Amino acid sequence: MAEAEYNRRHADCRSHRWTLQGSRATHCGYCCPPPPLSEEQVATIREIFNSNKPDPSELDTWQLTLTCDHLVEATQHHTNTYWYRSVTNCPECQQVRGIVSSVKLPPGDARLTAERRSLQESLTKARVEEDRLQKRVDKARQRVSAMEEQLADLDANDGRPARQRVSAE
Repeated sequence: MAEAEYNRRHADCRSHRWTLQGSRATHCGYCCPPPPLSEEQVATIREIFNSNKPDPSELDTWQLTLTCDHLVEATQHHTNTYWYRSVTNCPECQQVRGIVSSVKLPPGDARLTAERRSLQESLTKARVEEDRLQKRVDKARQRVSAMEEQLADLDANDGRPARQRVSAE
């Protein structure tokens, strides 16, 4: 009877089945919601998300003017060129408020240090690339010089290579 009921409800699903321990109900993996997470699973996921803290050197500080006229400082990743959210929590009002304007504040010491480090790494890579290309240029110049010498030898010997000179005896 349970099999017939499942087939009636999920005739077109064609997916896997799952059930909770101690339950007689069978659910499909296509149209039924997934099984609920246990408290232990929720705690593990919470721990994973809470452990991921952004590097302070990658954050910019913004000053936000809220609809309640309070000013709030908030951070976001330095690759964002504008403040992307439209609301935020006001710590003074203890309510969610709209953001009227946002101003990016000058970078702090950690941000400047990270920027300097990044530029130094880019400069080092560019110098290595310059050296590699300079070696290729030098080899190409040597090949051009060798060809010019061969051409000059041909011109000096009436079109014959220097080794095949005919003696004028």
